[in-house]
Amino acid sequence: MLSRVIACAVLLLSLSFLLSSEVAQADESQQDRALALLGSGDNAKLTDGITQLANSGAESALPVLDALEAGKLFADPSGAVFIQDAEGNVLSAKTLQPARSGALKVVALNNLSRRTLEETLSRLRLTAKSVAVRRQAARKLSEYPTAEAVQLIRSLYSQEPDAETKEWMGLALAKLDLKSADPKERIAAAKAIEQSSDLSLEADLLAMVGEGKGTEKDPTVRPHLRAALRSVQGRIFWVNAVSNTVYGLSLGSVLVLAALGLAITFGLMRVINMAHGEMLMLGAYSTFFIRELFLNSAPAAAEWYLALAVPFAFLTTFAMGVLLERLVIRHLYGRPLETLLATWGLSLILIQLIRVVFGAQNVTVANPDWLSGGW
Repeated sequence: MLSRVIACAVLLLSLSFLLSSEVAQADESQQDRALALLGSGDNAKLTDGITQLANSGAESALPVLDALEAGKLFADPSGAVFIQDAEGNVLSAKTLQPARSGALKVVALNNLSRRTLEETLSRLRLTAKSVAVRRQAARKLSEYPTAEAVQLIRSLYSQEPDAETKEWMGLALAKLDLKSADPKERIAAAKAIEQSSDLSLEADLLAMVGEGKGTEKDPTVRPHLRAALRSVQGRIFWVNAVSNTVYGLSLGSVLVLAALGLAITFGLMRVINMAHGEMLMLGAYSTFFIRELFLNSAPAAAEWYLALAVPFAFLTTFAMGVLLERLVIRHLYGRPLETLLATWGLSLILIQLIRVVFGAQNVTVANPDWLSGGW
């Protein structure tokens, strides 16, 4: 009896293995056909290839279609398809592994294939395993929702386990449902907007229920729209209040530092320093110099250039201040008008020195990624 049970179990395992192998082979062959269509150079086949690759279930489907959207999908003369990653490496579109390639031509999109790609990517991103990918896709769709994407969101909304993704999906639905002919859908949209953190719908809500006017005529819908409008305007008020306070403190701190420097210099040394702004300029160009040094010598560590730029800017300005005091200023103590003329001349010299070294054009010091963006 035991031998029969073991034999049946072995038979079932063998059958399941054979079935899974056949499914995997079928998926792989569908992936191969889809990639061949993408590399064919024919616009009609390209559109079919996008759809087939998305339906193949292959792990490479989303990276390949992302590369196609970004213009980084290439095909060689034989029709083989390759991806260029962020570092410029060429990868096989099938395995996503480094691959050799000859002459490559970018896979170009026409209007039809681009629309197909946008719809396909929306579906793939919203059904991706990664929560971060789903959140990003839902947030992007909430900014510019389309009727096609909204139909997809409706089918996935109740099944989405992530609360943040679900909130962005609900906002995308709300933006289109505001224009719905069904009053119930407009009420649901107003409630979703009231509970969200979105700030972009003030103009739409004002057009519907603005003071003394408005396109919304249904008396059962208008109170909900007014509540949503008050909520949006309240969020805008607090965001502006906080951001203006931060901007004011930031600009004020620079002006305070400049004023304190002038006051201390005159109060302690009786020197009218007309080159004070140029000392700030030296600190700024020191920061620019360190950033360019990192970008050219150690691009992988360029995000952390400020760790060296801040002390380097202090040391550069300190060294220049000591040099000017030793050579010029110490001989003019007690003669404030002469220090004014001397430091004005020094300011012109420093300005010309910077123009000779860095050029007359303005330069940019970009924030690292960890200091960019906002909340």
